[in-house]
Amino acid sequence: MEPVVTVGLDGSPESMAAARWAADEAERRKVTLRLMHTWPMLAPEPVRAASEIDHFLGSVSMAVVARATRPVVLVRAEVRERGSSPAFRSVVVALKPHGPCDGLLAFAYEAAAARGVPLQVVHGRSLPLHAHTPWGLDHDAAKEITEEAQKQLAQILRPWREKFPGVEPVDAIRLASPAEAVVRAAEGADLLVGGRRTHRPALAPRLGPVAHAALHHARCPVAVVPHD
Repeated sequence: MEPVVTVGLDGSPESMAAARWAADEAERRKVTLRLMHTWPMLAPEPVRAASEIDHFLGSVSMAVVARATRPVVLVRAEVRERGSSPAFRSVVVALKPHGPCDGLLAFAYEAAAARGVPLQVVHGRSLPLHAHTPWGLDHDAAKEITEEAQKQLAQILRPWREKFPGVEPVDAIRLASPAEAVVRAAEGADLLVGGRRTHRPALAPRLGPVAHAALHHARCPVAVVPHD
């Protein structure tokens, strides 16, 4: 199947910003751009129906992110148009070393390669109770945890360095909750990439805490990549 970048339009400032972002992305990746717009059927009570539709449209983006089988990017209205924005800076990817990450890293590396920018690989890890002492942080414990995480990331990234030699990966281990670490790392980034588990038997589709925090607090475009 031919790769396509699809963008949903409803006339809102957010959708127009998303359309501009999607057009740039399609051009960078040399793929087709598809614009999509849906129009609800007229209701017998237009005034009440209009308010219900506005509420519904506000939840469409989150519903798509939670259910889509392909990567979904949410763009805020304040994202600048190409030409008025500064040069690309970086792509940030939130990585959990013990989880599936091939699809996540493939998307992130391709995005960084298309922009010609470094890839910042962020991993947040909350410190265990034993790392906190009555007189402050146990720096030896913090150092041990950081070094262990760095080794895990280095092992995961090794084949990707070979596959994308032109992309410089920069690992960032933050001793904080994963959600907090990712939102902080996204400051000033061009794109934040995170994952979402799709295999949740007996559970309705939903977002994890990191993806939820990124979508609500990161100011840059956020890509959510589904994985098993």
